[in-house]
Amino acid sequence: GTVPKVAGQSASEASKAITNAGLIMKVTGTTSASSGNVYAITQSLPGGTEAAAGTVVTVQFGDNSVLD
Repeated sequence: GTVPKVAGQSASEASKAITNAGLIMKVTGTTSASSGNVYAITQSLPGGTEAAAGTVVTVQFGDNSVLD
């Protein structure tokens, strides 16, 4: 399926989008922060690319309040 662009999404949103595309999400970074502002920062496959069903997409999450 087509890899969804998940940057800026929450872990639950990103997981749902990737799962709906028939892909598997692997989480890196943190998915919990005291501020609660944790979003996808990077993904191993860019959004819009084609990937076979079952492909693992590694998504890094972080607290965006520490980003400029």
